[in-house]
Amino acid sequence: MNTEKQKITLGQLNLSFYAVQAALVKEVLVQKGHEIELRQGPHQDVYPELGDGKIDVFVATWIPYSHSVFWEKYKDVITPLGTGFEGGESFWAVPDYIPEDLVSSVEDLKKPEVKEKMRLLVRGIGEATGVTQRSKNVIAEYGLDKHGYHVEPGTDAEWIASISDAYDAGDWFVCPLWQPQFLNKKYKLRKIDEPSLCMGGIDTGRITAHNDFVATAPNETIETIKRISIGVDAITEMDYFVNVDGMTAEGAAQHWLSKNPEKLRHWLNGV
Repeated sequence: MNTEKQKITLGQLNLSFYAVQAALVKEVLVQKGHEIELRQGPHQDVYPELGDGKIDVFVATWIPYSHSVFWEKYKDVITPLGTGFEGGESFWAVPDYIPEDLVSSVEDLKKPEVKEKMRLLVRGIGEATGVTQRSKNVIAEYGLDKHGYHVEPGTDAEWIASISDAYDAGDWFVCPLWQPQFLNKKYKLRKIDEPSLCMGGIDTGRITAHNDFVATAPNETIETIKRISIGVDAITEMDYFVNVDGMTAEGAAQHWLSKNPEKLRHWLNGV
């Protein structure tokens, strides 16, 4: 098959840390001679397109926990190839200026002296996202609703603003967070214990592809995607470039690749 003429539809979820991964994968595939069409959207829109084969390659499926609902539904028609990151994790966090001896776990949020200072609204992101649904499970599991805590979904921008505004004001708040994510680099946010693991455990963010694409794409392309392993720190850094330094996702990916030529060389050529 002539890779110069083969078009690949690349899908991503519409959050910035996915955008930088997609931009990096796009750059690698363009250098392999492919034309790339990018599709992005929320979980509930993008996963069905991946399942139907309208998306060839997808960045990225969190398994076994955060995207388990979507993975279970589509695992028979998609194949994990490369690795966006290992060590992905969703959790609840508080700003580090809250004393750890007062708040080190979800259970501590019930303390009267904590409740009176804490913002009771826990801002989530999209309704269908794992981090929002699992945060609702945290509320139910620990009976936090009886203490006034409640989760409300929002846009990515609303979620970031809620954290930034509260942190800059020195307010007490708790938020759902994940790694990789630029806010972990921008602010001092501390993960708190959640013994029932409602937020799940350690995930790997896999670059997945529809089985039809895997069966028909050039083997060289499949092997290239399999070699891609980006990492939590690299994605966090690129996400920071976008959200703090004002780069585009494409600019952030190209800047990172320019500083890591050995990575690009390995992904492209296996050396």
